[in-house]
Amino acid sequence: MDNKKSLYDIRHEHDSCGTGFVVQIQNKASHKIIELAIEAVTNLTHRGAVSADQKTGDGAGIMTQVPHKFFAQEIQKLNINIDKIENLGVGMIFFPHGSTMRDRCRAIIEDVILKNNLHVLAWRP
Repeated sequence: MDNKKSLYDIRHEHDSCGTGFVVQIQNKASHKIIELAIEAVTNLTHRGAVSADQKTGDGAGIMTQVPHKFFAQEIQKLNINIDKIENLGVGMIFFPHGSTMRDRCRAIIEDVILKNNLHVLAWRP
């Protein structure tokens, strides 16, 4: 894989204070796996995963496979062509409510993506 187009960077391998894994060893997709993963991360209160405002989290969450079939359908609806669905990266971003700040944040994200030789295909609400 061409590292210039990869989202993976080994330098970030030190980031986690701890991890939990929930897997389905028969390699069958299941919503139950998601439910168990959410339960696992919910039980990690020892991490101190709340900011000083006692409202904001630290970004702890779950990681899943990209649902390629779903996104292939969405890309088709948007009339976008990509060479390989497996090369698709997906981000979930929580923007500020104000349109000025939201637009500024979107511009920063797009700038960083472009500086990493990647492309924004679309934004979805």
